[in-house]
This record gives sequence, structure tokens and C-alpha cells, in this order.
Amino acid sequence: SSKATINNIPYQFFSSFYYEFERNPSMSDYIQSEFRKGLINLRDNVPFFDKTTAENDLISIKNFYQLNGFHDIKVSYRFYPSTRRKENILDFIIHEGDRYLIKEISYSGLDNVADELKEKVEELKTIKVNQHFNEPFIQNSLNYLTSFLRNNGYFSASYSTPIVSIDTIQKYDIISVNFSLGNRYRVGSIDFIDS
Repeated sequence: SSKATINNIPYQFFSSFYYEFERNPSMSDYIQSEFRKGLINLRDNVPFFDKTTAENDLISIKNFYQLNGFHDIKVSYRFYPSTRRKENILDFIIHEGDRYLIKEISYSGLDNVADELKEKVEELKTIKVNQHFNEPFIQNSLNYLTSFLRNNGYFSASYSTPIVSIDTIQKYDIISVNFSLGNRYRVGSIDFIDS
């Protein structure tokens, strides 16, 4: 739930009168009923609720879950007055579904890495089968591997956006990443010139 909004001032004002009228035995049922209808109308009139903001929050929640492997996430919201307090409530209802696992990860374009770097490159392939899908972790892992390649002579090393195939029946992901190494450069010598 997000923070509740306070009911509007007219509602607060008339509700205090309503509770006083309710205790008055000479007040007719009809007047009480009409007053109650008006009070409910005021209660439900909340100028602070912004549907666009609620919709944007809903999208943000859904994106967060999907980035973390909950590809079947369902999010909705409801906005209603509190029955016990003079405030309104915005509830987000989240049905996470299953969290998907990585079934397969393939790295292409790394076959031509220099022999002395191959063992370290294998160590830096930290995305593993049977891990939960986690897009921020995947991106960090690929960025770290790319930095290693650049720091070891492959200055133009890069990778394309990973292709993720989602199996909604088996609840797993297959990830394919394509690297582009470019040429490897070595520093021959460095000369310091005194100015």
C-alpha cells in the first residue's frame, strides 16, 4: 500500500455533524439517509488521487518484477476510503507468479580471444544455468567481462543486447549474447619526455 490520503475538509466537517445528528432521536430516518448519501459522496471525492501517477507506479512495479524473472507478474490497484479512519487507501495487488530460471546461456564471438585470456574469460562468465533470471545482474556481469577485454587489448570490445527467449510453460529463459572483439592492441613502449 502507498501512503493513505487524508479525506477532504468538507467531508471531515460534515461527518462530525452527522455523528451528532445520528444521536438525536428527533432526526427522521429519511434525513439521516440523505445526509449519509451526501457524506459518502464527499468521502469518495478525493482531489489528491492522480490516476496517471497510480498507472505509472503500476508499470514501474511490473517492470521491476519482470527484470527479476517474474515474467508472469500481474499487478492491479484499487483506491478506496478507509472504514476506520478519515483517509483513503491506494492498494497495489501483486500476483508474482513463478520466478523463471535460466536454462541456457550462450556467449558467441569470444572464440578468438587470446589463449592467455581464455581461462579468465571463462571465470568471468558468471551467468549460470539454474540461476534465477535477474536482468541487472546479467548486465553487470556482461559489463564486467567487456571491461576485462578492453583492459587487455580489445579496446573496441562490446556486446549486443542479449536475446532472451522465454518459455512460459516450463518457466525458464534461454539467453544468447553476441560479443564483438575487434582487433587486439598491445602497447609497444612508453616514452616520457621531460618538458
